[in-house]
Amino acid sequence: MHQRTVDQIREWESRPVSGADLPDLAAASFTGAVEAGGTWLFLLNGRAVGVYGGTVEDVAASEGTAYAAPDPAFPLLFTMLERDGDRRGRYYTADTPLDEVDETLREGGFTGYVELSENVLSGDYYRLYYGGDAMSVAFVGQSERPLVGEEAFERASEEVGVYTVVAASVPVLDLPEASDAGTDVGADAGRDGGDAEPLTAAVPDRPEREERADSRSRGRTLPGAERADDPPAGPTAVGSDAPEGTDRPDALDADDRTTATARGSDEGTGEDPTPTEVPDDLASAVRRHGEGRAPGDTGPGSRERPAVDGGEDRVSGEVPDDPEALRSALDERETERQRLAGRVDDLLDARADLREENEALREEVATLREEVDRLEAEIDRLEARLAEVTADADAAASTVDRTPEEALAGTNLFVRYHSRGAMTLDDVRDGYDDQDGLRANLDLEHHTRFDAETTRVEGRPFAEFLEGTLAYEFVQWVVLDLPFELIDTGHVDALEGLYDAIPDIDRAELDGTVDLEEASPTFDVVCRDRLGNPLLVVDFHDARDPAGEVAVDDLLAGAERVAEAYDTLVGAFVVASSFFDPRALELASEATASGGLFGGGRRASFVRLSRKRGFHLCLVEARERRFHLTVPEL
Repeated sequence: MHQRTVDQIREWESRPVSGADLPDLAAASFTGAVEAGGTWLFLLNGRAVGVYGGTVEDVAASEGTAYAAPDPAFPLLFTMLERDGDRRGRYYTADTPLDEVDETLREGGFTGYVELSENVLSGDYYRLYYGGDAMSVAFVGQSERPLVGEEAFERASEEVGVYTVVAASVPVLDLPEASDAGTDVGADAGRDGGDAEPLTAAVPDRPEREERADSRSRGRTLPGAERADDPPAGPTAVGSDAPEGTDRPDALDADDRTTATARGSDEGTGEDPTPTEVPDDLASAVRRHGEGRAPGDTGPGSRERPAVDGGEDRVSGEVPDDPEALRSALDERETERQRLAGRVDDLLDARADLREENEALREEVATLREEVDRLEAEIDRLEARLAEVTADADAAASTVDRTPEEALAGTNLFVRYHSRGAMTLDDVRDGYDDQDGLRANLDLEHHTRFDAETTRVEGRPFAEFLEGTLAYEFVQWVVLDLPFELIDTGHVDALEGLYDAIPDIDRAELDGTVDLEEASPTFDVVCRDRLGNPLLVVDFHDARDPAGEVAVDDLLAGAERVAEAYDTLVGAFVVASSFFDPRALELASEATASGGLFGGGRRASFVRLSRKRGFHLCLVEARERRFHLTVPEL
């Protein structure tokens, strides 16, 4: 089965069924499809009209799903599409309007369908015929929204494209009786094309077969047959389907027209011929749900003759006995005949002019539609551009430019977690080694003493500027990477004070000042606990030249004063974007020689101020924004 057919059916209302339910579905005049074990069975008004992927026996022996069709046109269309129909011709709507072919096929008792999809952008359109009765289906838009009835046919009639006429048989299959459900129904009973009993009870109050057959014989003329009151005309085929030497060949050639009502025995599976007689109740079901004929149609094949000027017979029907009176009557009739013949010629000329005008109008409509589409696209583009310009203008009007120093001086970074129940720094301190879990849960939130949304720094939004600063990246490294580096290198005990203090960091103040009684020192970063006590102080040497002893000496001077006032200080960092020259390393060694790594003590690179006070001195290289702890060396 075609995938689009399956997708459409699965949108219908459904319920589970078993093979034993098939007689109930038939009795209830069910219209839709039944899927069981990969086999699809189509039913129209309680009668099976096609089975694909297996047999009726397969459906009767399996559990499955019944899908109720929203309109009888769908199962009839889908079973026709699944069969290999006979393509009678391709036609261009501008040359041969769809409604002309529709009239011809209905009058000819045609069984099959017309497909309008080639060179049509809005969707696919189908006109179905069963014994000359017609229904319409369309699938429009990218979502293939289904339409049926007059709406589908009217939309198809307005489209410009190429359509194909396809003769397709509709098999009528036997379903198991109620006592046979779930048992052996016969291998041949459920295959396409099997002979079936006439459908006699599916539609109530149906007209008798004889009355309908008689009305067909009286009212229908096969497509292409000429009539005295209607000049011959027909659709123009596209491509190789149009006979050479003719300007307007009929939609169906002579052989096609004579076999239109009996078509279908050769297109299906090729097993058993489909009866040429259209089953009464199936035809009645199609006719009951099909679209009405055009105003003025009194039945299949009927066509009102155009009214002529005068409206009444101008010549008496009585034949006079007097020769002179007879000659006068003949002359009068000849005059009337010539008048009517001239009227016919005028009407034919008028019809030709109207067709030319109609074609010109169709082309104009197509051109105008293209122009409308182009203008709507241009309007959408201009509206989007206007919105962008307006937003940029509003943003520019409210934007405040700040220097990097101003922006950092008013910023604090807060260590926060998405969930306290997930991985935290406290868990790291307790021995849980899950760096990926910490990265997923920890977040650095910023708070500013100015409106960050309207602030731009060096032409960039503040948030973008902040995340690219050395200060932001260093704080990230301290809380996300440094604890795991100490664990991996076995330096937790040597830097125990620093390791234990990292989980206590609540916020990092950029360009922060530690309040002392005299000459409060300022650092590039001050990491504090929840009470605001300093835990780490940091200075940056963000230059290409190596950091020298001055950078280390300035940090030591400020850190020692803070450590004397706050016993919470556990670390002082100098971060260089390049590297440290030998004098800086020597100064660090001298400052920590009394205890720690260079003094033989347990604590690494430790500046001792008293027996209970001191802090770790750390020199960090940050080349290409990758941080390496140089002192103490890990």
